[in-house]
This record gives sequence, C-alpha cells and structure tokens, in this order.
Amino acid sequence: MPGPLRHRLWRRLTFVAVVLVSICPAAQAEESAALVKDAEQYIAKGNLNAAAIELKKALRQSPQDPVIRTRLAQVYFQLGDAAAAESEARAARERDGNEGDYLPILADALLRQYKFADVLDLMQPGDRDAALESEVRAALGTAAAGLGRQDKAAAMLRDAVRLDPSAVTPKIQLAQLLNAKAPAEADKLIDEAVAADPTQPRPYRSTGKCCGPGAIWTAPCTCSTGHCKSILRICWLFWDAPT
Repeated sequence: MPGPLRHRLWRRLTFVAVVLVSICPAAQAEESAALVKDAEQYIAKGNLNAAAIELKKALRQSPQDPVIRTRLAQVYFQLGDAAAAESEARAARERDGNEGDYLPILADALLRQYKFADVLDLMQPGDRDAALESEVRAALGTAAAGLGRQDKAAAMLRDAVRLDPSAVTPKIQLAQLLNAKAPAEADKLIDEAVAADPTQPRPYRSTGKCCGPGAIWTAPCTCSTGHCKSILRICWLFWDAPT
C-alpha cells in the first residue's frame, strides 16, 4: 500500500476511534439514567428488591456516580441490609458525593450496626446547612450515648434541637437521655415533639415491666435488653401506650 494512502487510512481509523470513545460515555450515561428511572418506579411501587437490581445495573454503567451509590445505599437500608448501605454510602463519600445526600444514610447505617466509634471518627460538627447539621449532631449524640459519653451526647442532641427546632427525632432522643435525671425537661421535649408531629403516638413511662422503672418505652418493646438498648435511634418511632 502506498505511503500516502496508508497515512490517510490510519487518520480515518484514528478519527473513528475518537468518535467511538466520545459516544460511549454519553450512551452509558443515558442508559444508567434510564435504569435509575426504572428503579424509582419500582421504589414507588414498593418493590425494593427490583429497585436494587436496576440501581446495580446503573452502577455498572456509571461506577463513579455518587448519586446512584447513595440511592442504592438508601434502598439497601430499607431492605434491612445496613452493612451494604454503609458500603455504598462510603463509596459515595469517596467519590466526592454531596454530604447532604450520603451523610444521613451513612449515619443511619453505622448506628444500626452499633458502630458508634465509626460515627465519631467519620463525622465532625461543622458549618453545614442547619437541617443537615442537625442530623449530623443528632447522629453524633446518639453515637456518644452508645459509648456511654452522656455529657457529649446531651450537648450534641441539644445542638441538634437548636439547629432545627422542627426536627422531631433529636427531641425524643434527648428526652430519652434526660428522662432519668430531668424528667420535667424530658416531658417538655416530648410535648414539643408530639405537637410538631401529631401523627406519632405519644410516649408513656414504664412502671418497670419493660425497660425498667421510669424508662420511656414502646408497646412493641419485647422487654429484652438487646431490643431496648437500641431505643435512642431505632425504637422511638414505635412508641405507644402500654397495654
């Protein structure tokens, strides 16, 4: 083949290769977006297992996308797989995801596994949006309480309430923490939480048949130490009148 002809052929092949490289990422992004849309439709229908499958397919197309990883973490958490949720949330963090997206689910996943020290290592108080910072400090307070650091727990939970006075969770968490030593303040916090969200059943105090005398407890409480130990973060949503 003559030299000039060979040169022109190589130039054309190089051009085609460049075009294909530029098209592939766009096609992959389009396909992953379609898969995420399918996943959201499954979530809306309550089919979380199918949603997880679609999100994992989307990640194969866009493995560096922190938004998809955060959404998959949320789905895993709803499915009860806190370890998988933690893994995906950490991956979103490593890929420079938005803190407002991945931090709440990462905190929930760690707390669900009683990884209190990890929460304190990974998260620090900061100058974030007030609602997000409230969630972060509530998580720090819960982790501190889990490690027996009651003063730090109370300080973090008070900060959480101050930063977002409309947030129900930190008020009930703080009430649980203060219940033994400051029952009047705990009652006030519970009143505020119930007023903010009247759909939640009102907490009641135990007379000793569940988590011990004076403890705030829930109807579904099984009276086992393991169940009641997790009340700060997990069980409060189920509070109800004693039967």
